[in-house]
Amino acid sequence: MIKKSEIFPSSTQNKLLMLYSMTGYGRVVNEFELRTITVEIRSLNSKYGDIKIKMPQTYREKELEIRKIISEQLQRGKVDVLIEVVSSTGDEDVKINRPLFKKYIQELQSTCAELDYNAPDLVSSVMRLPNVVVPNTNAISEESWAQLKSSIKQAVDKLMQFRLDEGKVLETDFQLRIQHIQEGLTKVPDYEMARITKLKDRLRQNLEKINIKDGFDENRFEQEIIFYLEKMDIT
Repeated sequence: MIKKSEIFPSSTQNKLLMLYSMTGYGRVVNEFELRTITVEIRSLNSKYGDIKIKMPQTYREKELEIRKIISEQLQRGKVDVLIEVVSSTGDEDVKINRPLFKKYIQELQSTCAELDYNAPDLVSSVMRLPNVVVPNTNAISEESWAQLKSSIKQAVDKLMQFRLDEGKVLETDFQLRIQHIQEGLTKVPDYEMARITKLKDRLRQNLEKINIKDGFDENRFEQEIIFYLEKMDIT
C-alpha cells in the first residue's frame, strides 16, 4: 500500500496539497432580529472563476464585498450563490414607490376608460412593473450586514468541508490506482524480455522468407534490432 508520505514527502506539503473536489455544497440558516437568513452555495468544476449571486435587491450595494468573501477561498469553479432574508413579521426590506404606483394606476385606468376595457386586476399588474417595488434604503444596519457576512462565511466553510471530504475519497481512489500500477510495473520486465525475443525471431523469419542468396550480415541485423527496439521502448 502506498503511504501518503511517499506522495507528499513533508508534513508541510501534506497540509498544502490536500485534495479538494471541485463540486461542493454549503447551506446555513441563521436567525437575526426576527429575520431568517439563508445562504446556499454550490460549486461545479470550471477552468475559470464564475460567481453568480441571487439575493434581495436591498443587499445589491454589498455585492462586491460578498464576491470578495467568496472568491478568497473559491479561486475557480462555477459558483452559484443564493441569499434569502425573510422577516418573520412581514416587514421585508422593500417598500412600494407610492408616487409611481399611483401614476401607473391613474394612467392605466384612464387608458382602459378610453378603450372601454375592463381590467379587474390592475393592482397585481402594476406591482410587476419596473421600480414599483424598491429596496428600503434604511433596512441595512451594520449589525444585519455583519450577520449576513458571518452567514456567508459559514456557508463557504461548509462547502469547503464538503469539497475536502470528497477530495479524501478521490485521494483514496488515486492511491489504490497507483498501487495497482506499481504492482503491475514489477511484472513488466518479464513480459518485456519475452517481447524482445519474439520480435527478433519474427524479423529473422521474415528475412529468411525473402531467401537472400548470400544471407545477411548478423552484426548489421543486431544493430537494426537495437535501433528498432529503442523506438519501442516502454520505459
